[in-house]
Amino acid sequence: MTGWQEVTVFELADSKRDSFNDGDWIEAPHITTSGNRLLQTGNIGVGRLLNRGTKRYVSDASFRALKCKELVPGDVLICRLAEPAGRACVVPDIGERRMLTSVDVTIFRPNPSKADRRFLVAIFSTPEWFQDVTERCGGSTRTRIARSELGKIKLRLPSIKAQTRIADALTDADDVIAALERMISKKQAIKQGMSQQLLTGKTRLPGFVSRWSRSTVGEVSEVKTGPFGSALHESDYVSRGTPIITVEHLGERGVEADRVPLVSDADRHRLRAYILQAGDVVFSRVGSIDRSALVSDKEAGWLFSGRLLRVRFNPSRADPAFMSMQFHARPFREAVRSVAVGQTMPSLNTGILRGIELDLPPIEEQRKIGSVLSDVDDELDCLEVRLKKARALKRGMMQQLLTGRTHLAASKGTL
Repeated sequence: MTGWQEVTVFELADSKRDSFNDGDWIEAPHITTSGNRLLQTGNIGVGRLLNRGTKRYVSDASFRALKCKELVPGDVLICRLAEPAGRACVVPDIGERRMLTSVDVTIFRPNPSKADRRFLVAIFSTPEWFQDVTERCGGSTRTRIARSELGKIKLRLPSIKAQTRIADALTDADDVIAALERMISKKQAIKQGMSQQLLTGKTRLPGFVSRWSRSTVGEVSEVKTGPFGSALHESDYVSRGTPIITVEHLGERGVEADRVPLVSDADRHRLRAYILQAGDVVFSRVGSIDRSALVSDKEAGWLFSGRLLRVRFNPSRADPAFMSMQFHARPFREAVRSVAVGQTMPSLNTGILRGIELDLPPIEEQRKIGSVLSDVDDELDCLEVRLKKARALKRGMMQQLLTGRTHLAASKGTL
């Protein structure tokens, strides 16, 4: 790392307390619903401000009486509390008249001739930074790092010009990630609106006019409980074999197949009555009893555990995609919770699930609705794959650029 220099965080603030100071002690009586915006520890994410949730304010009178420190856009905020301690962000212009922060947040104003604030926040988002902070944390009930200890942490920095080039490249990556997040959020909102209309019959697809009918789950499907009494334990899992789905793998848009345990060929044969087919839906039987997932072609031939119920549909009465979306809709989930047995640990059984009622259109309309909403899910899946790749690319850039392993040329963003 030729040309990189080691410097402490406090030295970047020219060792001035005014440029490296904690926020203000704001007690509950001073908090209001309007006035000067209070940015709390929960507003500080890893690398960005989380401007969401309940917004809290301090009146002008309290601001003056407490002699609060005013934040300005561009200030760096470092949270001294877990989780994780040391997370930081640059304060953006969020349209507030005046801002302040709480005492467990350090207001950091580095000398602009020494450090690019965006570059520093990128450094403050790395595993190495969080490890340095963790090693200096104290406290038994609430882990925190003292501001003095925070200021002693040493950083290795390139020239200010190199920092700016790196920060520009990482900002471009952030812009791509933010754009994808916005697209996903918009698409999710569109799907939610479509689901509320199509799954209730409030909006009909062209060509469909027949009335919907009331049916129970048991009238359109076979419900089977998992292999209760033939429980598998962690010691039964093998490195090569047949996957078995558990409650943890039930996702909103299907089976989440990361780290699915495997069972031996002998256990597969013993539990062959519990082999899944594409189009089955698996339900949580205990605990989060409104969770379910549609089994795809990929999971056909897998097993399901004793903590699940399997729903297998009559193809002339129910479309799996449509039914899975109904099972995820709020009315059905509320119905499931209302009829579950047990207060401390709610549970379902085949009889309860079979008896739950829902309104169904004719099978052809079910298939069409299922196809339309599945297309939206496919678009969401593609966007989320792109988002995952964009985040991985940024992590790779950070590993290379923030350590000096790769250098950027003078032209912005060129390796």
